[in-house]
Amino acid sequence: MQNKDHQSKQKCLTIAFLGMPNAGKSTLMNSIIGEAIAAVHPKPQMTRHNLLGICTQENTQLIFIDTPGLHQATTKLNQIMVQQLDAAIEEADLVCILLEVDKKVPLILDEYIKKIKTKKNLAILLNKTDQNLEKWCLDPKTVDQKYGLPVIPVSGLTGKGVGDLVKILKKEAKEHPFYYSEDDLTSSTCRELTSEYIREQVMEYLHQEIPYQISVKIESYKEKPNNVSIKAVIIVNKESQKGMVIGKNGKTIDKIRKAAIHKIKKLVQSRVSLSLFVKIEKDWIKNSKKIKELF
Repeated sequence: MQNKDHQSKQKCLTIAFLGMPNAGKSTLMNSIIGEAIAAVHPKPQMTRHNLLGICTQENTQLIFIDTPGLHQATTKLNQIMVQQLDAAIEEADLVCILLEVDKKVPLILDEYIKKIKTKKNLAILLNKTDQNLEKWCLDPKTVDQKYGLPVIPVSGLTGKGVGDLVKILKKEAKEHPFYYSEDDLTSSTCRELTSEYIREQVMEYLHQEIPYQISVKIESYKEKPNNVSIKAVIIVNKESQKGMVIGKNGKTIDKIRKAAIHKIKKLVQSRVSLSLFVKIEKDWIKNSKKIKELF
């Protein structure tokens, strides 16, 4: 057990990542932590839940909140996702706004920056700086002049600027005993991450609107000495989607299963057996009760 003198020297900072869908929030958090904790996919809205990532270096603990992409909340499901985002902002000591160098600042994000600027400490991360300079729509100087906020160029994909970002964040940390164990990388359980990893593979193998109308529910998760046995249900929104998830002769769901196993193995460091089933919950994304149950 750590003595009080050692604990008093510990520092913590909670950081919320805020940005548009596909701004690279999950990729950047994974890069900082050094492990693929958050599921990542080029299709927007991979992240539905706030996910905590924890980086502990020496006497400082940085707690990152990866949030759903900022968007217009036109459905009940989207409204809950935006509520998650707002809760993360409220909880954070510092909010990092992720802008993409190859895109102009969308109006909805611009309004969010102005809205929370007076309430929270903000920093702007200019992400995807690994891209060719000729493709840049934004540059640090212009962004700094517009918002009057610290601008930190980074690339979550290559790790460029990530070390500098961590150094800056560590300086912002305040004295407080660590909230989590020094070995923790996330507050999420393996069961919760498994659900996200399966949904990530659904995003990979299905197209158009289907991935946004599915949920994954873990029916059972059993850990044995040399094997983790998992049964999961892929919830679809309507009858026609069930066949698409399964695919001809079960080929699509088998691809999803094999790809998910590959990623879950890295998480649990063990053999994995995974059974996947498909269940129809008609119009669940329009039903508030079902959304809360399956979200």
